[in-house]
This record gives sequence, C-alpha cells and structure tokens, in this order.
Amino acid sequence: MKNLVVLLAAAGVVQLGGCYAKCWQCQVEQCYRTPDGKLQTVEEMEAEQAEEARRAAEEKRKEEEQREQLARTALEQQAKRQAIAQAAVNARIAEDEARGYKHVAFADFYLDQKSLPLGSKRAVTGFYRVTGQLETLVDMPADNAPRVILVTESAPREARAKMLACRRSLCRGTFLGHTAKCEVTWLGNPLPIDVCLAVDDVW
Repeated sequence: MKNLVVLLAAAGVVQLGGCYAKCWQCQVEQCYRTPDGKLQTVEEMEAEQAEEARRAAEEKRKEEEQREQLARTALEQQAKRQAIAQAAVNARIAEDEARGYKHVAFADFYLDQKSLPLGSKRAVTGFYRVTGQLETLVDMPADNAPRVILVTESAPREARAKMLACRRSLCRGTFLGHTAKCEVTWLGNPLPIDVCLAVDDVW
C-alpha cells in the first residue's frame, strides 16, 4: 500500500486522503474533493456537472412553457372578454334598430344630415365635446374635426346625466337621436347650421 501511495503522489494526486482506496484509476486520474467532503474522479465530476446542466436546462424549459401557457391563457381570457363585450354591443345595436334608430357612420351622418327628412332617427358614435354652451359630437378629438351639433334640452334625464359627467373628461359614446330644425349662434352671430341631432338616448 505504501508503494501505491508513493505512486499516487508521484502522479500528482496529493492531499486527498484515501482516494486511491476508492478507485484504482486514481493512479492515472486526478481526484477532487467536493464541498461536502466527497472524493470524485474527473469523470464523476464531469458527469455530475452534466447532470446539473441537464436539470437546469429542464427547469428553464419548464419555466418557459409555464410563461407561454400563462401568456396563452391571458390571450384567451382577453379574447373571451372582447367576444362578450362585442356580443353586448351587437345586442344593443339590434335593440336600437328595433326602436327605429339606424346606426350609421359619423361621416355618413355628417354628410347626409341636411338631406335627411326632419325626425329621421339615427344612432351615431363619436366624442362628446362642449365648447362654451355649444354641445357637439365629433369624429375625433381634434380642433379641426368635423362636428355635429347636439340638441339636449329634451333628452331624458339619464342621458343628460351621462353627458354632464362627460363635461369633466373626453367621452366617446353612441348617441341616439332624431334630426331636428335648429338655429345656432356663436358669440352672438348665427352659424350656417339649420339641422341638428336632438338626443334621445346615450350609451
């Protein structure tokens, strides 16, 4: 055994206690002591490192799969909420149409309002804007945006309450109303507007 110890020391395997007693290949392979005091050959150490790398890669793969699953679930939930919201909008549009309010694009109403018979029921979506005492519906919140003049004096209280709340911030909504004759003045001067949308409901 002493000869073996000398042989190991000559091979560079020193200060390792009984590595030679564990494996004869230590005569030609260097051994290492792990933090917990375990003796390992190079092959054992490389195998353990490879296993740790494999476990780390597997854990990373599972984490990525979990993130992807969470993302898919979030997208599915968002799509479901959008579908529910769209179904509610479609139901409301169908209800409006049944009450005689034809839904039209803002641009179509803006271009056709003067040619529509007075009393024509329409539903128009846009942004509610108040300038002084002038209540308007605009297609987009821009200073030069086309506007439809609204008449709200005879609107139901619930609709007027919604518009009152929108005076504090910019609101977008669908305005149900009928075309009506009106006279509009601005700073004491009459404007070339003779047809307005008299509001019957807002949502």
